[in-house]
Amino acid sequence: MSGRSWGDGYSRDVAGSLIDYVWLESRAAHIRSYAAIVVPGLLQTAAYAEHVIHADEPEATTEQIRRWYELRMNRQRVMEEPNAPQVTAILDEAVLRRKVASPDVTRDQLRHLVELAALPNVEIRVLPFEAGKLASVHGSFEIFQMPDPFPEVAYTESLAGGIYVEAPDISRFTHAYDGHMAMALGSAESIEMIAAIAKDER
Repeated sequence: MSGRSWGDGYSRDVAGSLIDYVWLESRAAHIRSYAAIVVPGLLQTAAYAEHVIHADEPEATTEQIRRWYELRMNRQRVMEEPNAPQVTAILDEAVLRRKVASPDVTRDQLRHLVELAALPNVEIRVLPFEAGKLASVHGSFEIFQMPDPFPEVAYTESLAGGIYVEAPDISRFTHAYDGHMAMALGSAESIEMIAAIAKDER
């Protein structure tokens, strides 16, 4: 991956694979994601992000946490750009019901999703528990549709680090994504569910 981005300023703080991720995120035309555990980074509130980072890196120093948190918040600037990417996120129902933080933080995060879904470039769909047979039992991933001449890129993360796969070798990702989307609630139903769960959060 070539070219520099503002994310290069964090190259000493994070793994090189994450800098590549930031590069893709900041240049993609369309980001399709499936989230199985937590809300995707671009859609997180500041308070929710802080709790997720602490949970993911329990042995990190205060300064490391601060830099990672800063990077995550800066990543969200792409959503405010004139050429902001289209973002289509499928959230497993477990993401909405998981108690990542206090009820207040969780409730604010869910309400934030409702607000984001009103943006013309954001679509949020919920994959409910009762959807039936899953298209894939593997976890969260993203598919980045890039402008020419760059290929489409899929990304998934494990405890061993991030994995990137370039088109045309991303068929397993697109199959899983399309399968999850086919079983997900419609846009309006998804937002109704998110709002209802937020209302019940206490």
